[in-house]
Amino acid sequence: CVLQPGIACVSHKVQTTQVTLVISNGLGRTITINSIDISGCSSTFTTTLVSGDQSTFTIGGSCNNGVPKEKFKADITIGYSEKDTNLTKTAYGNINTKVEG
Repeated sequence: CVLQPGIACVSHKVQTTQVTLVISNGLGRTITINSIDISGCSSTFTTTLVSGDQSTFTIGGSCNNGVPKEKFKADITIGYSEKDTNLTKTAYGNINTKVEG
């Protein structure tokens, strides 16, 4: 998966009902991840990431991502806020992989 510069997708796993992303913060400032949407499959969070840290996010639980071994391609939208400025921003990216069992 690929995200915008500064926010890295370290690893990912797509299962039939959920998606797991490992996201790293390289923006140089502390952010809070508020929401992640992957083609309509979404979850909300309150996870704070200081610069250089990474965290694992599980999105969904009742999503329909297809059957195992099927191709999976989707857009990723991440809503986050900057701790210092309180500005709410959106990061975009995409994922292209196969569904795992």
